[in-house]
Amino acid sequence: MVAAVVASAALAWLVLSRTGGNVGIAPAWTALSLTTGTLAALALSTFIPMPGQGASLDLGCGPCAAAGGLMAIGSVWYVLSEAVETGTGLLGLALAGASFVHRLSQPATCTPNVAPGLSASLEPAAPHHPTDQKD
Repeated sequence: MVAAVVASAALAWLVLSRTGGNVGIAPAWTALSLTTGTLAALALSTFIPMPGQGASLDLGCGPCAAAGGLMAIGSVWYVLSEAVETGTGLLGLALAGASFVHRLSQPATCTPNVAPGLSASLEPAAPHHPTDQKD
């Protein structure tokens, strides 16, 4: 949580430096960009291990695990590198939101994708019919 607060403060400083400290220049962009920075910081803080987990980063498993972190970094980069416009802030916010949701919904361990009707061993599962149940 401390990492999210520190990262949010740093990103807020970067956002405010884009407008020269004058929020009145682009209030909608500033609000959207500050929200983008906060969501991105929260998403990135999920990579920091919790106390007692050791010093290794919590990267998840599989190549898709990096997607959350890359979207968070990309959202902040996009907001800070493009024009100070509401559309830019909206796209950055969408990327940061997707990043945060991806990190929160990511499974803790890797499991194979199993199609309906197949068990984890990829053998056909026994058919299940409601009439097969005994009372």
